[in-house]
Amino acid sequence: MNGDSTPPTTKNQVGPEIKYGNGPLYGVKVLDITRFWNGPSATRNLSDYGATVIKVEMPNEGDPIRTQLPNDLPSGATAQSTTNWMFEAANRGKKSICIDLRHPNTKPVMKRLTEWADIVVDNFRSPNIMKGWGYGYEELKKWNPQIIYGQNSSFGPYGPKSGEGSFDAVAQAYAGAAVSNGGGTRYTPLHAPWAMADEVGAMNFTMGLLMAIIHKQKTGEGQEILTSQVGAMTQFQASDLVRYTMRGEQKNEGLDYRQKHYAQIMCICKDDKWIMLQVVLQKQWEGLCKGINRLDLIEDKRTVEVMARRENKVWMKKELDQAFKMKTRAEWLTIMKKMQVPAGPCNSYEDLLQEEQIWANNYLTRVKHEKKEEFITIGKPLTFSKSPASKTDVAPELGEHTVEVLKDLLGFTEKEIAILGTDGAIGLGYNSSHINMFRARLAEAKRKKVASKM
Repeated sequence: MNGDSTPPTTKNQVGPEIKYGNGPLYGVKVLDITRFWNGPSATRNLSDYGATVIKVEMPNEGDPIRTQLPNDLPSGATAQSTTNWMFEAANRGKKSICIDLRHPNTKPVMKRLTEWADIVVDNFRSPNIMKGWGYGYEELKKWNPQIIYGQNSSFGPYGPKSGEGSFDAVAQAYAGAAVSNGGGTRYTPLHAPWAMADEVGAMNFTMGLLMAIIHKQKTGEGQEILTSQVGAMTQFQASDLVRYTMRGEQKNEGLDYRQKHYAQIMCICKDDKWIMLQVVLQKQWEGLCKGINRLDLIEDKRTVEVMARRENKVWMKKELDQAFKMKTRAEWLTIMKKMQVPAGPCNSYEDLLQEEQIWANNYLTRVKHEKKEEFITIGKPLTFSKSPASKTDVAPELGEHTVEVLKDLLGFTEKEIAILGTDGAIGLGYNSSHINMFRARLAEAKRKKVASKM
């Protein structure tokens, strides 16, 4: 974004008029007891397509990711004055309530929330965390026999590391992805700079929850779902991992192996811009050779067929590098399109924001925050003709919906809510329409409590 907050513009940033609706998951109710990135991203996926997601956060503290601000903030910026991109990306469209699950007086609140919900999810390091507070699957299904309980841990529910915590980079490393991404065992491991294990884990978790919903619709049965970051990352590497188990081969060419891959070809062009080609089929290889005016490579024994190109990939890459230095990337993209060779630009994020294709399909979207700056966020990549999703919303403020949920959804009286607040079982947040009234009630209750002890 050119180092400033100015949104980029293109000639056409939208496709056909977007139709908004309730989404295919409208009516699905989710109690979200997740934090950081992995779990909240999964429930964001549900919220994006219509599910009602109530996010449970600790009073005064909230999801720890709320305080994980970028390092390049302007002087004087705070969590309250600055849109937190991490929290926004993982928690948009949810309702936030503040409950201290460790407090004994939260039992009545959790009972009503569980009775209301279709799904309860957490991503603590172990299922034993919720069990220890009295809210494990066996306990919750006594309140709601049809409840779907999902738990997304670090290493999985069983085995010697089942109770250990982790974050994204640790999961990438443990699952072998960092060594593979670095080019093999002889080279420095390299984890993906974006939260790969978190996002892959979230997608896997989302899929599991949707499967459980289908099962419940068929049978009326709830169930427990257990998965992990490491489990998802293991599956995510299926192509290379199974290759190793069957052939004992792991990439050992360092970071340069991407440049040497016989089918994945990345070249720099005349204007110093990179182009990516994926030449899988023989006809695509022949189209590439014709496009760069190297018909000799079609018949050359070193490149005549797939196995030859695999064995001679270093020499082949040098020949292609020389050819692509003769024209600009735009020129080569035009030529490759004409020759039906799969090719695309190696975009930076700045480049991506200028791609009309991205905006036409709503893969990115602008969101107006009521109290902070407008920002660009990820869109909703799935389009439903019969059940379109709603317009992208912002993430909630801490405890913004505590009173609303307890009073209007769960049926607690104002007095009961004030008592829960006095005891510290709940937090009332800062943006509720009822907050001033309840703050006054809370203050009065505290004064009476102190007076009774004197």
